[in-house]
Amino acid sequence: MKTKVLIIGFVLLLVAGLVLGVVFMESESRLRVSAASSLSAVIEERLAEAGVLSEVIFKTAGSQEVARQIMAGEDVDVVALAHPDWMEELEKNGFVSSEQRHVFLSNRLVVIASKTLDPPVDNWEEFKEYSGRLATGNVKYVPAGIYARQALESAGLWEKMAENNVGFSNVTFVLRAVESGHIPLGIVYRSDLKRSDSVRRIFDIPLRHTPEITYEIAVMKDSPGSQKIFKLLNDQKAREIYLRHGFSLP
Repeated sequence: MKTKVLIIGFVLLLVAGLVLGVVFMESESRLRVSAASSLSAVIEERLAEAGVLSEVIFKTAGSQEVARQIMAGEDVDVVALAHPDWMEELEKNGFVSSEQRHVFLSNRLVVIASKTLDPPVDNWEEFKEYSGRLATGNVKYVPAGIYARQALESAGLWEKMAENNVGFSNVTFVLRAVESGHIPLGIVYRSDLKRSDSVRRIFDIPLRHTPEITYEIAVMKDSPGSQKIFKLLNDQKAREIYLRHGFSLP
């Protein structure tokens, strides 16, 4: 009886090992695509529309986190980031070359408020006199926050607004803070408006104060599969998706 139990146990272990091996091989064979959180919806939509979403392992996080994961050894085939500084970090550390980097999207900054509350300002001129709390991404490392600070500095407003600035680790938290009315105003990308039904655009930050906002994509491993993903994310159907979600084309 004991021998029979041992044999059954061995067989079960063998089957489990084979299953895990197959899963591991399938995981190893799938392409790995990492992108900034603000690109999550559009990239997923394009890959799904093309019928290849199941062929990739798609991960999103803040651009700084994606870059740091790669520099820490994360295996990635294609990467798309929301600020050139983080792609520059990857290049400086030998993970991508200048030839691999391609600007494929741009964006605008907008001031938002909750749909359920009256905003404290209605336009840029009134905003310049605003002294309340303002939600942004963290102005040191979150791309949307870095751009927001640069815009406010360009307009001569940062020194006044910095003390009431609440910087979040990602734009999702900015949206939630403004949705709830916890913070009256926020600055996000125009494309972020598609991510919430509870906030509304009050106005765009004037172009004269807006830094150039660009998104870069790079093929980190030159293979037919990587090139296929790169082409899908840069074709006409992808551009239509980007425009529909509020992005601009460079």
